[in-house]
Amino acid sequence: MMLSPMKNKRFAKAGGSHRVLFSWLLSYAVIFLFPIAFQFFTYRQAVSTIRSQTIESQRLSLEKFQSDMDGELSLISDFVSRISLDDNVNYLLNAPGKSVYLESYAQASVLHQMNRSLSSYEPHDSLIDDYYIFTNNRLIWHSQGISEWKQDNSLACTIWNRCEGLDLTENHIFSLTDGQEQYLVITYPLPYAYTPAGYIAVLLDSDTLRGCLKKFTVLDESRYYITDNGNEVLACLSPDSDTEGKSYYCSVNSEVMPLTYVSAVEVSFADSQLIFLRRTLLVSLTSCILGGLILIAFFTRRNYSPVQKLVNTVREHNTLTENEILNEYQIVSGALQQIYEKNASIEEVVQRQNKTIYSYYLSLLLKGTLNWSSMEESLITEIEREVLKKNYLLLLTLTDVSEKWPAKHPELAESAYSSFYQTQFTQRLTDMLPDGISIYSTNVYDFNACIIAADDVLKDWKELLNSSLETLSEYLGTACEFQYYFAVSGIHEGIAQLNTSYEEAAYALSYCIMKQDIRIVFQDDLSAEKGDALPDSSDHEKHLINLIQTGQTEAAGELTAQWMDSIASRNLPFCTAKCLAGSVLSAIITAAGNMQQHGIFATDCNQAADEFLKANSFGRLEHILKSTALMISQKAADGAAQSGLNDTWVMRINEVIDQNLHDENLNITYIADALGVSSKYLSSIYMKATNTGIIDVIHEKRIEQVKELIGRRGYSVSEAAAEVGYSSVATLNRWFRKYEGISPGQYRSNC
Repeated sequence: MMLSPMKNKRFAKAGGSHRVLFSWLLSYAVIFLFPIAFQFFTYRQAVSTIRSQTIESQRLSLEKFQSDMDGELSLISDFVSRISLDDNVNYLLNAPGKSVYLESYAQASVLHQMNRSLSSYEPHDSLIDDYYIFTNNRLIWHSQGISEWKQDNSLACTIWNRCEGLDLTENHIFSLTDGQEQYLVITYPLPYAYTPAGYIAVLLDSDTLRGCLKKFTVLDESRYYITDNGNEVLACLSPDSDTEGKSYYCSVNSEVMPLTYVSAVEVSFADSQLIFLRRTLLVSLTSCILGGLILIAFFTRRNYSPVQKLVNTVREHNTLTENEILNEYQIVSGALQQIYEKNASIEEVVQRQNKTIYSYYLSLLLKGTLNWSSMEESLITEIEREVLKKNYLLLLTLTDVSEKWPAKHPELAESAYSSFYQTQFTQRLTDMLPDGISIYSTNVYDFNACIIAADDVLKDWKELLNSSLETLSEYLGTACEFQYYFAVSGIHEGIAQLNTSYEEAAYALSYCIMKQDIRIVFQDDLSAEKGDALPDSSDHEKHLINLIQTGQTEAAGELTAQWMDSIASRNLPFCTAKCLAGSVLSAIITAAGNMQQHGIFATDCNQAADEFLKANSFGRLEHILKSTALMISQKAADGAAQSGLNDTWVMRINEVIDQNLHDENLNITYIADALGVSSKYLSSIYMKATNTGIIDVIHEKRIEQVKELIGRRGYSVSEAAAEVGYSSVATLNRWFRKYEGISPGQYRSNC
C-alpha cells in the first residue's frame, strides 16, 4: 500500500519526454545493479554456508573426540572399580585387622608380595602412569609396592598436599607438576567401607596424554583442550603450525568425568576456502555486465521510438485549451489506443469493473479484515502532528482499473490514473469543501481512499461532504463517462480510532455493489436498512469449523449444503451469491488452518480457492465447497484414527521393554524383531506419539530399578547393574550420572 498527503499533481505540458527518458535510464541502471546485488547476495550466502559447514565439521569432530576420550576414562574408572573389588587388596586391608595397618606403615608394605595380581588389571595401552591409595593422610598403597618407595616420597606428598581441603567423596581432576614431569591426576573416593576415609589417585603422564589426544583428533587444523568445570586448561593439543587470530570455539561436556572438551579452529581456515569462489563470481559478474550491455542496445533500439511517439501524442493533446481538457486519464488512454489499436478502450475497461469487484471482495475476506496496520506510520504521525482535528472518517472509492489495464506500458497508465485521481477527484473535492476540512489521499489494496478530517466547530460538515460527493459523482458521470462507487465510514474521534474505519467502509462499499445501488453509502445507511443487510453467518461458520475439525464428515457436508441452500433461496444475482458463499469457503479454510496437521491441507485449500474464483455457476460453487468440506473433514477423521493406532504400538513396545528389561541385549532392534516390524518404523511412531526415544525409556526404567535395589533393598552397585541388564559397573555409572547427576555410590550414601 502507498500513502501520500494530497497534492495537486497534473501532467506537465512540456518536458514529458524527460520523464520517459529518466524511466528508461532507471531501467538500464537496474540491469547493471541486479547482477551486482545478486552476486553480492550469493557471496554472502556462500560465506555463511562455508563457515557453518566448518563449524558443523568442528562440532562433529569434537563429539568424536569426546567419545574416544570418554572411552579411555571409562577404562580408567573400570580399572579403579576392579581395584576396589580385588580379593588381595581386601586381604591387605582386612585380614590383619584395621589396627595392624594403622599402627605400622611398614607392616602394610610387607603384604605387597601378596598383591602382584593387581597389576594384571591395568588396561592395555592405558593412559595410567601411576596410582596411589591414601587414607588418614597416609600413603597405604602404591602401584609399585609400598616397600619400593620411601615414606617421604615427594610426589606422594605433593598429591596429598594438593588434595587437602577437597571433598574426597567426589571425583576430582587437576594437573600436577613434579620437577620436570607433568601429570593429570584423577581422584576417586576409597570404596572400602571398613577403612577410614580415603581416596585413590590415578596419575596420567602429560606426554602420554598428548599422544592419546593426537590419536583422537579429526580436524588437523583444530586445537583441542581438556578443561575442568572451572575452565582451567588441564591439557592441550595444538597443530604444528599454530597461527594467531580469531577462532571458532566449540565445547562439549564429558559424560563420565567432570571435564569439558574444547576445540578451536582459526576463522582464516574457513575463509581460505572462499578464494576460488571469489574468482568464479568475478567471471560471472563480468558476463552479466556484458549481457546487460547487449540488452540495453536491444531495448533501446526496439522500444524508444514508440515510447517517444506516445509522449509526443500526450504533449500534443495537452496543447488544447483548458476547457477542452477533461482529464489526463483520457488523454493517455487515447494515446495508448493510437499506438496499440487492438487494446480495449478505457470505457470497456471500466464497464468490466463490476465483474471483478466480487473477486476482490472475496480476496479481502480470505486475507482478513482491513485494519489499522495497512496504513504507513509516517502518514499517521504527520496527521497527528500537523492536522489537529476532532473528527475523522475514511472515504473509499472503487478504482481497480490500474491493475486491469491491458497496455504494454502499465506503469504509464498507472501514473496517469494517479494523476487523474489527484486532480479530478481529490482536488475537486477539496475545492468544494470549506477550509476547516483536510483531506489526505491513500490507497488500500484495490481501493482508492481519503482520510478526511474536520474541525469540531463545523456542525454540518457531514452534510457538506455528502452534497459535495453527489456533485462530484454527477460530474464524473457526465464528463468522464463512468461511475464511481463511494462508501464513507462512521465518524471517529481522534486518529487513533481509525482502526475500524477500513472495515466499515469496505463493508459499506461491498453492500452498495451487491445491491447494484450506485450511490454514496454512509455507515448509517446500513443500520437504517437492516432488512436488506447481509445475514449474520457467524453461527453457521463456528458450527461448520467445529464439525470439520472433529472429523464429522457427514454432518459437515449436510451443513455446507444447508448453508448454500439458504443463499440460493434469496434469489440473488450470481455475483452477490458468490460473495456470500465466500463465507463458507472462509470457514472451511479456517478449520483446516486451526488443525494440528494444517500443512497437509494447504494444497487442497489453495486449489479450492482458485476453483472458487473461476466458478461461473451456483451449482459449481456448491460442488466445490461441499467436496472440499468433505475431503478436509475425512482427512481429519483419518488423522485421529492414526493417532489411536500409534497409541496401540506404544503400549506393545512398553510391554516388550518391561518383560525384557534385565536382558543386556535389549535395544530397538531387539524390540522390532519381537514385534515383527522394522526398527526405523518403530522408532518413528514411538517418537511421534511420546516425543521420547525408545533407548531413553529403556535406560530410565533401568535406572529407576537400580535406585530401588541399592537404596531400599541393600544391593551393591555391581549386583544392581547385573540385575537390571547392564554389562558392567562402568556402563551403569555412565547412564546413572546422565539421568541423576550423581554416581550410584553417591546415591546409595544419600539414602
